[in-house]
Amino acid sequence: MLPLRIQWDMKIRILICAVVAGCLWGCTKSTETVLQGTVCSCTPTQITVLEQDKQHYDIIQLTATTIVKPPVSPPCKVGTPVEVTFNPSDAQRKESPTGGGCPTPTPAPAPS
Repeated sequence: MLPLRIQWDMKIRILICAVVAGCLWGCTKSTETVLQGTVCSCTPTQITVLEQDKQHYDIIQLTATTIVKPPVSPPCKVGTPVEVTFNPSDAQRKESPTGGGCPTPTPAPAPS
């Protein structure tokens, strides 16, 4: 039988390891971002959302892991409030034009 001191030391070591593992697991960075704002535009492959501060907008690629609440599909109604959960690598955050608001769509080039 091990002396009582060794048993106590092992219990403390196991407890410390469990606490460290719990802290590391709990501190891992989430891979998803939640954005609340209003719809500027959408296509079958992406959605542009004006953030609530009206100073920035995000162009978010619609992937299998992107969640849009409520769901929108083209043609989408500009100004509809949405909540989008997405992977940050699937989005571009941009500054709104002067005065804030949605960016103006670029006109399609004329067929030649």
